[in-house]
Amino acid sequence: MSIKSTINNSYRNDLDGLRALAVVAVLINHFNKNILESGYLGVDIFFVISGYVITSSLDNKKFEGFILFISSFYQRRIKRLLPALIFYVFPVSLLIWLLDPSAKESLLTGISSIFGVSNLYLYSNSVDYFATTTELNPFTHTWSLALEEQFYLFFPILLWFSNFNSGQLKSKRNFLVILLMLSTLSLLSFIYIYDKNQPAGYFLMPFRFWEIAFGSISYIFYNQKNYFSEKLKKINPSLVVIIIVAIFFSPISFAKISTFSIVFLTSILMFSLRDGTLMSKFLKRKEILFIGKRSYSIYLWHWGVLSLSRWTVGIIWWTVPFQIILIMLLSIFSYKYIEKPFRNKEIKKGDIGFRSYFIIPFTSLLLIIIIAIQFILTKYINRGRIYLEGSKKVFINEINPDRNFSQINEIKNTSVNINNCVNPIDVKKALEKCLTKNFDAKNLIAIFGDSISGSLLKLGDAFYQTGKFNVMNISYNTQIFPKIKYINSKQKESFSLIDKSGIYGQKRLVEFALKEINKERYHNKVILVANDFNLYFYGRRENSFTFNFYDEGNNSISKRVALEQWLFKLKDFVKEMNKKNIKVIVLGSMPSFPNGSKYTCFYRDLLSNYLPLNFNDCVDDVISRRHKIDGLKLKKDILSEGLREISNLNDNFIYFDPTNVLCQEKSECKVYDGEKLISIDGSHYSNNAALKLYDALIKELTKKNFISNF
Repeated sequence: MSIKSTINNSYRNDLDGLRALAVVAVLINHFNKNILESGYLGVDIFFVISGYVITSSLDNKKFEGFILFISSFYQRRIKRLLPALIFYVFPVSLLIWLLDPSAKESLLTGISSIFGVSNLYLYSNSVDYFATTTELNPFTHTWSLALEEQFYLFFPILLWFSNFNSGQLKSKRNFLVILLMLSTLSLLSFIYIYDKNQPAGYFLMPFRFWEIAFGSISYIFYNQKNYFSEKLKKINPSLVVIIIVAIFFSPISFAKISTFSIVFLTSILMFSLRDGTLMSKFLKRKEILFIGKRSYSIYLWHWGVLSLSRWTVGIIWWTVPFQIILIMLLSIFSYKYIEKPFRNKEIKKGDIGFRSYFIIPFTSLLLIIIIAIQFILTKYINRGRIYLEGSKKVFINEINPDRNFSQINEIKNTSVNINNCVNPIDVKKALEKCLTKNFDAKNLIAIFGDSISGSLLKLGDAFYQTGKFNVMNISYNTQIFPKIKYINSKQKESFSLIDKSGIYGQKRLVEFALKEINKERYHNKVILVANDFNLYFYGRRENSFTFNFYDEGNNSISKRVALEQWLFKLKDFVKEMNKKNIKVIVLGSMPSFPNGSKYTCFYRDLLSNYLPLNFNDCVDDVISRRHKIDGLKLKKDILSEGLREISNLNDNFIYFDPTNVLCQEKSECKVYDGEKLISIDGSHYSNNAALKLYDALIKELTKKNFISNF
């Protein structure tokens, strides 16, 4: 490798223009992913630029010792990132605390961002960056800042001990070799891990190291006279930008190859942006540079404005101009009065600038106090009225009590609770704790199923509190009952996993539960089956994984065939239970909503009297959902029709459609009915919904003579 140094430390303002391109792409994507599906890759452009600029800033600078060098480096990084970040985190924390009674995750993300570890916090909570719920956390976007800060923890150490800034060509060559080796390892790790553990590939620095390092490598090659770098400088930059913009429009399913392409093309673009070229002139236009220089503040504030908007008015055509104006005003203020003054000020012990660094621990302490107040006083604060209009009183604990009072996750005064009865490994022992013990009860209701049945503890509690029922409730997440074979996308392709419910779970549950159900002292025995049919067949509004189904011979089958197979197994189960004089009820599919709808729809309902708001996230077309499988329209609702057929053929079976109770209009079923929520997270029943189902179920059970003496 021939290296001849022609170092030029002059500032490249065309990179500010490139920052403008990146932040605009990010903004468009975050406003509406359908317009620019891969616009989020603008963040990857930031990574490459960061690596280039930081290497440029350190090249050929002399320092008297490692301590002075490292302290100077970190001081510059602190001045560059922290003041504007703190200015953003503190007010937004207060706002999200007021809006979200369950703001713990958001507030902890904000605090962790100040200490440069928000990416680790988000990863530890298994956050899917592309899920709807991340849009309601106003600090999700700080993961990229944390990742950069972690990169720069050891980047200067590599640079110093390779003697990079000595001016010697050999030292630069050694540093380049180290970066190339580490980047190659990081890139290969990213390619390997992304499909297996997407959050790790997205949030963790070792799998993103190569992107920032590409910028550093690009700087070194850019300032060398060799055949390779000279050829890259002759590439038409306009063509490179056109390809980058085209990638922004690519589907998210190409995320892995798109990420590599954007990083590679950004590196090439930084070579080819020669003075005098059309693209260089464009990126140096005054209005483009205005955005580029403020890109950090824009990046910080845009997400907060959009996140808080999603909590309240939403993002629709008429709100967008106001949201853009607000983002720009906040960003301009932050840049002028916070970011720029701190960045340009020399920090000396004893001056105002030095003392201002106490803002960091002071602000962090305030945020910690806010969280402590929330933990201690949430129960009382949320009981306070937050809205009053005439005689209508709305209390937040009535809107969604499920998140604020832990006792709702149990049948009161019993050992039946989520800790004992959700995913128990030892079913036999679980039955001792997950069955109420009212020895005078002559009716038994056993609730079987997946996490949907786990969300019906309030229903079980309502039955138990009558004094006439014992209730059994054991659930296994993502295990449909009766069981069929499948693998979800978070499991490995192994047929031993397909049959895991033969080791524990639904199969053993029925085996042991029937021994209790068959006891003669019960006059009426009812099994209530509650499955998340949207998850397996119809499709949720948002899914974090998919299913592959298999027949008894372990051959892959379609969802439609799997549904028909499940109906066939249910028929056999109902017939078997009929011989034992056991009644069976199956709850049909519930409506499906985005995960974050629980509070946003409440606020939009309050504001709808004054503003024309979009309620698409707050309603579900149940009829349309039930006539689709794998996105294909069907002439009939296979599940509902199949359940009705079983009901017609078996006197011991009831198909109970929950949407008849929870929805005023099935084509526009509302998650918030004007008083309370029907779902805690868009996919599971709220306590309010469970109580509504109880009233209707009692009537249906009595009508069909499934229970007596009631």
